[in-house]
Amino acid sequence: MNVLFERKSALALAVAMVILLCTSSMLWFALASAPAPRIDLGSPNDDRWLGGFHPAEFGEGAHFRWSGPGARLVFHGATRHATLLDLRLSGEYLVARNEPSIRLMSGGSNHASFEVAPGWRIYRLLLAPGAAATPWGNSQPLELETALSQPGVQADVRDYRVLGVALDWAKLTPLQHHALAALPQSVTLAWLLALSGGATAWLAQHWQRAAIGSASLSMLLGGIGLSIWAWLDPAGLVWALPPSPWLLGSASLLLIWLWLQRMPVLPEHALPRGAALGLVVVATGVALMHSQVAILVGLGLALLGMLLLARLPTQAGAAWQTLDMPISQRHALLMLSVIFLLALGLRLFRLDQLPFGLWRDEARHGLVALRMLEDPAYRPIYVLDHQVHLPGLGLYPFTSVIHLFGPSAWSLRIATAFAGALTIFPIYAVATRLTGQRALGLAAALFLATSSWHINVSRLAFPTVFEPLFTLSGIALLLFALANRRAEAHQQPFVAFHLLAALSAGICLGFALQTYHTGRAAPLVVAWLALLLLIHNPRQWQAWLVRMLLCGLGFIITTAPLGWYAIVEAEAFNDRVGQVFLLGNESLRGLAPLDALDNNLERHLLMFNALGDANGRHHAPLRPLFDIIAAMGLLLGLVALARNLHDWRTVFLLSALAIGILPGLFAVDAPHAMRTFGSLVPAYLIAVFGWAWALHLATPRLALRRFVFTVGVGALIVLNAGLYFVLMPPQVGVYLVFYPVQSQMGVYMRSLADEERLPPQIFVGDGLPQDPVFAFLTTGIPVETFAGSQLSTPAEPGAIFILSGYFLEDDLANLAPILGPQPEPIKLGPTFPDGSRRTFYVYEVSHDAH
Repeated sequence: MNVLFERKSALALAVAMVILLCTSSMLWFALASAPAPRIDLGSPNDDRWLGGFHPAEFGEGAHFRWSGPGARLVFHGATRHATLLDLRLSGEYLVARNEPSIRLMSGGSNHASFEVAPGWRIYRLLLAPGAAATPWGNSQPLELETALSQPGVQADVRDYRVLGVALDWAKLTPLQHHALAALPQSVTLAWLLALSGGATAWLAQHWQRAAIGSASLSMLLGGIGLSIWAWLDPAGLVWALPPSPWLLGSASLLLIWLWLQRMPVLPEHALPRGAALGLVVVATGVALMHSQVAILVGLGLALLGMLLLARLPTQAGAAWQTLDMPISQRHALLMLSVIFLLALGLRLFRLDQLPFGLWRDEARHGLVALRMLEDPAYRPIYVLDHQVHLPGLGLYPFTSVIHLFGPSAWSLRIATAFAGALTIFPIYAVATRLTGQRALGLAAALFLATSSWHINVSRLAFPTVFEPLFTLSGIALLLFALANRRAEAHQQPFVAFHLLAALSAGICLGFALQTYHTGRAAPLVVAWLALLLLIHNPRQWQAWLVRMLLCGLGFIITTAPLGWYAIVEAEAFNDRVGQVFLLGNESLRGLAPLDALDNNLERHLLMFNALGDANGRHHAPLRPLFDIIAAMGLLLGLVALARNLHDWRTVFLLSALAIGILPGLFAVDAPHAMRTFGSLVPAYLIAVFGWAWALHLATPRLALRRFVFTVGVGALIVLNAGLYFVLMPPQVGVYLVFYPVQSQMGVYMRSLADEERLPPQIFVGDGLPQDPVFAFLTTGIPVETFAGSQLSTPAEPGAIFILSGYFLEDDLANLAPILGPQPEPIKLGPTFPDGSRRTFYVYEVSHDAH
């Protein structure tokens, strides 16, 4: 009977494979026979292929679009081989301006240059392999670079658009027919069919149906549908379903994990060797990724090690088990106080020097705070002034520090530095309440205290860092309010405390919502937590309902003004979010939505362990956001949680991590350390549980565990403090984005004002007073300007000129009639952190000049 069953299963599996092969072949043939991609500008949905073009127009018998800044063409379905590009365009405008040249750029390389003639003409260009598509079949944008100008005001037309060239249509034809040109798209679609078949088989087996038969039917119907689509609209198909290896790979890993749950684990005797091998393989993979030596190889090894650890026998345990490291409440509070002082020290150390300057947006927050101080009637619910686009409540802390210490970079940042340090208390409370173990709560607080990512954001005058402080506080209070303690259930004082905690949780969540854009996800995280707690303990639904009503009341009281504003001024409220939305036409600029999403997914999957944010304001450029210890702990924690998916705490943490990543996943400039800041806390909690599980696997000895913990503390401090205070400051990509010249000039002028040493006049470059950084730092200080040799007012004896280190020679030449031919500076600004040059020079007008 078993032999017959096995034969039938093998036959069914063979049929499924044949179906997959046949449908894949049909798709490949249909895509290989597709006509050459052509873009007709002005036709419906032409924006799928374009970026940086003005709206369609009709004239001279043709629909066309004018190119603008950043104009580009994206040929979906293009091959990586050599191609011929035909363009029908009018060169009249460029020729009239005597700038007839056009360049086609791709991937930073110039693939074609030509000159246009007057009138509508067709130009044929030869493009090298890889110009229009990558080897994996993803479309490569072709940048159209031309001279740009504004028509301006003419006799009967007012046109202030920035125009390049008028384009009618574009067509891309392979230089030679390659049968394998459509293979990348075909493999992608076959992969998608295989995934659908595997998922269908898993569901069918779960519902006790014929798994292989269901999978075969799913692949057959899907393959037929995709083949028909490929014949009728091949361009639409490759636009809708481009090669997406990271999306498909992630889905494949999830499916593999689901299937592994139905297979036997490793035998018990394999536990020691299996655990050791798995830990070594994961560590090797993390080292390769973190060092950026071989990222993809490291990723493969890390995944292999994680799968091996996941299949360890049940005796290996999982997350949420007790780790034998008992700590008394007294010792825990003492250690937590030490961690707080460490966190505060790392956030206040050299705060007046690092970062080396003030970010433009920080200065704008300061200008808003100054206006709040100076104008009692100015109490905005949502700030649109100075291009801020943030809830007003998140900027109020800056008014207090400016009132106490005056306008300066370090005074602005004191508020966020303290908020960052205070966050260790609620993360300790959350971790301890989730696990019941103070040791893990202390570990979570330590990870956060030493995190270079969190340190960096805490040292910026940005309300982003307030969000985890309030969100974690709300979660900690809600966990306390909804705690199931039967002994306390009927004691009036405890009931009152729980009700007050529920109300306070709602207030904290309301504050979190009004910090940074990522705070909009905080209510979703907490609502999901509350639902999980209800599912976990449904018998207490009445107490749950009362507490959640109080939580909702606190939330509504706090957010009512902002909520009303969001309804009445929805466009303004969502303006900034819409600007950075990944799938908007202005962001896609011709890219396929799934292609853009796949790119973002890749960047976010690698940001913790391999390649982080490229923006030096947010973190060390392109360095992993986690140190190597936290990075490995994160992967181990994911395995530990996956071994216990039925626990509500596992579901909550994994969901919180995903929700924290979403704001960055669907936004441009990924990975963005500010937009994904909500993922930091759940990721560190997972890392803590990962190391706890690893210690459980590695050794039962308490003394050895404490030794590892002590060594880990030192390593965390050295790795993260070394990165922020030693490696980052001299990097050009770090200090240059903080407007160092404007900042240091402003700091110098503020010091003169504070010391009552202001000269009769201060002259700076004519554009500087409008700069928000300079304007904030020099608030209340009179400033004169110069443009070349022209002064806003005649210079008096004793007046000083503050000259930028960037343009020193030019400024000295222009100001020679005033300062003399070879003036000596009376003050040298600080050098750039890499020692390359001075930020500014100060010269005084001598009495002899008059």
